Amino acid sequence: MAYFYPWIKFVTDGGDPELCDADSCPDSDDPATPPPVVVTDPPIDVTDPPIDVTDPPIDVTDPPIDVTDPPVTTVDVDMTLDSVLDTLVSMIPPVSCFNKKGILDETKSAKRVSQIEAKINAYLNYYKKFFYDTSSIGCVEKTPAALALELSDVNEANYDNILLKFTEHVAEVAEDCKNVNKYKNQTKNKSKAVLKMINKVVNWNCMEDEYLQELP
Repeated sequence: MAYFYPWIKFVTDGGDPELCDADSCPDSDDPATPPPVVVTDPPIDVTDPPIDVTDPPIDVTDPPIDVTDPPVTTVDVDMTLDSVLDTLVSMIPPVSCFNKKGILDETKSAKRVSQIEAKINAYLNYYKKFFYDTSSIGCVEKTPAALALELSDVNEANYDNILLKFTEHVAEVAEDCKNVNKYKNQTKNKSKAVLKMINKVVNWNCMEDEYLQELP
């Protein structure tokens, strides 16, 4: 079949179509058969892209360790006569008694301190039945033990809270005693004498009001 465009042009120009063959027409610049279309595909780049095999940096920095010690909130008191005596006496708040002229009376102040210490000693003279190093009651537990007291109670002279813990300790070490309830009640009553003495010193204006104790 003749290439269409050159054939039309040849015939339009008055040429005899019979003179055209399958490839071209006479005096035609354009071949009847179109030249083959070169459809060469562009070269395919089969080169693999470079692979980054570099490992990402590893952070080997250890996180900061908090080496701050937690705040101390309790103090362990060995449940022996000497240890408890030292603790209770060391807690006595400042005592300052003044005379009518507003002058510090050191003699009276020392006397008030001695009165508090005497009540503490009387209390412990009874309580020594329940210390593991001095107990003479057969049914009382005599295993060495310590009592954790709140540091704030010690620093603020909260005898009422601390003596209450001592009463609870009696219930623990005398658990196997048939008179455990009696021991608890007697211990509580003995503690009242200490608390009342401190309150007297406060009421005598020899101690700050913040040291008033609550009776059980």
